[in-house]
Amino acid sequence: MVLLNHLIRMLKHSLKGKKAIPPELDMDEKRRLELWKEHLKGYTRREELSRQFNYANAEKTSQDFGKLDQLLDEIESLIDEDFINIKDEEKNEEEILSDIGELNDIHANRALAEDLAYELKKSRAIAEIFKELHKLLKAELHLIKLIRKKMKDGSEISKEMLLNLFILIFQSESPFCKVFDRNMHSDNGKHKVISQIAQQFLLEKEIKDRIETAEEKFARLCVKENLDDEPKNAYQKLAEDIVYELLEEVGTPIEDVDRWDEEMKRFIGLARDDKVLYGIIKKLRPKYSEDKIKAAIGGFRIAIEDGSFEDLIHHNFAT
Repeated sequence: MVLLNHLIRMLKHSLKGKKAIPPELDMDEKRRLELWKEHLKGYTRREELSRQFNYANAEKTSQDFGKLDQLLDEIESLIDEDFINIKDEEKNEEEILSDIGELNDIHANRALAEDLAYELKKSRAIAEIFKELHKLLKAELHLIKLIRKKMKDGSEISKEMLLNLFILIFQSESPFCKVFDRNMHSDNGKHKVISQIAQQFLLEKEIKDRIETAEEKFARLCVKENLDDEPKNAYQKLAEDIVYELLEEVGTPIEDVDRWDEEMKRFIGLARDDKVLYGIIKKLRPKYSEDKIKAAIGGFRIAIEDGSFEDLIHHNFAT
């Protein structure tokens, strides 16, 4: 039995509340985790190979069957058949293109990856990510199979067909693999948490979502990325006002660039001082209760330590 196919079958079973339990997967925990680790490692190479199908290279690659065959061989070799395969599935060209058209767009995939990284309710995000990854990989394998059939028949390989493969690998799958990349996170703790969540899903363990604290809620909402023309929320306004108060305390702008490092250390020191932050928040929001002030202090500090507001701070240091 195939790991990803089994996990998605189990997921659908639990969501529909069916009584008949699908057969267990005869695969030990070590092998499951090895397959996942290998898949993430292999994605880096598949991403690189897929560049040969991008907008600049697709037409040239489509005309060189020898090179195309080698590229498809290597891409397929990086998707372990024990992780996912389509051996028992047959689809025609129309069905394959229809499946590709129904996949999430890149923005939806990025949003899912961000939910896994930043939201506390990670059980929903990890399930959705693996569901979409399952559909994506099946679409990639079916498209590769279709391209091979056309090559064998001596049919023309369209530029658009290779562009589709590039988009699937390089754009659509990217957020789902890179969210698990340690180098993509400034906070090692965050990477550790999402890696553990993935392991729990792969091993079919129960995932318990943690309840968000008031400090974490402030930290999350004060750095929320707004849509175009979306007004700032109360958390964003307060956090930015705190930054401006701290900048004023430091005496920005700093005309002498040789003093920037010294004054930046002073700024960070003030941002870590509970008494300073308490006074600023009490001044800015005099009606806040002690609990709300405490939450704002903790949340603001989490955001600052995570590198938020760097652009705002650096801009005001220089101007």
